[in-house]
Amino acid sequence: MHKKGIDAEEDPDEKQKLEEARDERISFLEEKIQNLCFWHDVKDGNIGTPKEGAEARIFPSDSNVYHFHPVAFVEQMKRLMSCCMSDWSYDRLKSIAYLSSNDNIMKHLSGINKAFKDNEINACLRRIHFLAQVLLESGGL
Repeated sequence: MHKKGIDAEEDPDEKQKLEEARDERISFLEEKIQNLCFWHDVKDGNIGTPKEGAEARIFPSDSNVYHFHPVAFVEQMKRLMSCCMSDWSYDRLKSIAYLSSNDNIMKHLSGINKAFKDNEINACLRRIHFLAQVLLESGGL
C-alpha cells in the first residue's frame, strides 16, 4: 500500500519523505512485535503460593498457549477473594499485582481505594474489571 503511494509521487523530495515515513512506521511495527514476543522468556515454576490443602499450580513447560475466557477469568477472581470490602489492603492488591514492587503497591494503594469510592466501583465485578484495566495499562502496576 505504501509502495503504491510512493511510486505515484512525482516530486523526488516528497518521494524521499514518504519512503522515510514508511521505513519509520515499519521499524516501529517491528519493535512493537518484538516487545510482544515474550513467550520464550517464560520459565517453568510454581504460580503463587497454594492455599492450605490445595494442589500447587505449575506453569506449563510446553509451548502450547492457552487463552482465558473473560467471564471465566472474572469468576476465578471472584472465587480467589471477596473483593467487595470498602478498602483493599496491601496484601489483597499484592496478591493480584504480584510482580509489582512493595513500594509501588504502597504508592498506588490509596489511589486505587480512592478511585473505587470516587467512581462508585463498589461491586466485585466492577472492581475486578477496573483493576484488570489498571494492571494492563500500567504493565502490572
